[in-house]
Amino acid sequence: MSSSAVTPGEPGSRRTALYALLALIVGVAIALVVQSTLAYRRAQEVEGLLGRAQAEALLRAITPSLRHRDDGAALAGLLDEHRGAGLRYLAVLGPRGVVRAEAGVSLQPATVASAFAVPGGPGRRIGGRWRVSTPLPPHPRPYLVGDGASGGRPPGIRPGPPPGPPPGAPPPLVIEVEPSIGPALRREATRTLLVGLASALVLLGVAIVLARWVRHRERLEARIAHDRRLAALGEMSAVLAHEIRNPLASLKGHAQLLVENLPSESRDHGKAVRVVDEAVRLERLTNDLLEFARTGRIARAPCDPRAVLTSAAAALDHARITVTTDGAPATWSLDAGRMTQVLSNLLGNALEATPSAPVTATVTVEAGRLTYRVRDRGPGLPGDVARLFEPFHTSRVKGVGLGLTVARRLVELHGGTIEGRSHPDGGAELTVSIPPDRSGAA
Repeated sequence: MSSSAVTPGEPGSRRTALYALLALIVGVAIALVVQSTLAYRRAQEVEGLLGRAQAEALLRAITPSLRHRDDGAALAGLLDEHRGAGLRYLAVLGPRGVVRAEAGVSLQPATVASAFAVPGGPGRRIGGRWRVSTPLPPHPRPYLVGDGASGGRPPGIRPGPPPGPPPGAPPPLVIEVEPSIGPALRREATRTLLVGLASALVLLGVAIVLARWVRHRERLEARIAHDRRLAALGEMSAVLAHEIRNPLASLKGHAQLLVENLPSESRDHGKAVRVVDEAVRLERLTNDLLEFARTGRIARAPCDPRAVLTSAAAALDHARITVTTDGAPATWSLDAGRMTQVLSNLLGNALEATPSAPVTATVTVEAGRLTYRVRDRGPGLPGDVARLFEPFHTSRVKGVGLGLTVARRLVELHGGTIEGRSHPDGGAELTVSIPPDRSGAA
């Protein structure tokens, strides 16, 4: 079997399984919400059906008793008789919805007359009760209105207000019933809904925690893999630098002797000078490789962060570097030598990016962290900023691409971060942020 085949224990397979588990958890949470909501709505519908059925059954039982007597005493007797069945209020309405007689207390007295407008309707919920009414008996007969002789309307047949139900017909009746089964059903449905929603929230919380853990694990695995590559690269670089350094020193020494012995006007002198220059460049490369391989330990101690920045600027073209230290603390825990190396690299890159423009460097405290900023006035950062600190990534013709990699490693050994961006006003800006020492030194 090929060594590149994916096995169940490999990171790709584990990642797929974790994402599948996340999708399953989220799916179960959504299903719980949907199922609980549907169950609650079905319970509401069933509660409504039961409440209306109970009210209508009471209405049918009460109506015949009111054909012969519909005064308050009769209504009070019916209320006492059917109180156990949930009857809480009943009223007999007149022709225009005026309450002629009633018993009990309505939850919404002002709306009792409106039941007269839609008698025989499906009923409606009034608070925790159901209200239903009897059909209004039809009154097709017109009635006579005034004659011309009496100064009223011309004699004739005109429609007018209904005179009331005909003799023997049941009067318009409105009742309010407190359901016996519906409230318990609603409470149970509400409890089920809340449990379902709470379970869904718990599952979503688990999914969020698991997603964060997966992302953290992926970043950690990527970081470990990156560190392993850097370690291997550092070992290889150290070996190469060591093997190159000795013969390179011999080559450089002999070339320098040759330059001293050749006449300055001869063609061979120029060639020898070029050999020396290239040997010097190779020497810088080997030094960078060795420095890259060595960056593993730092020694932090309280020092003046302003002096660190000033020292780094003084070793370069100090005339073109504007140093601002107004917001800097008097002391901070740093490896002064290593941080000077970092800042010298950043300042040197900034000077190369802007050969004729000034470079600004500041040191302040921001959000409890020591912050160095180096800004040039060049074209800004080229290409993918994320690759800026990768080994051997450079946009310069004679660059090696290890300076920023070493700088980032030294900053990370301080527990800090280094970031680059193209400044909105032009040029590039690199920011080094160093937290206080964990041991408590400022």
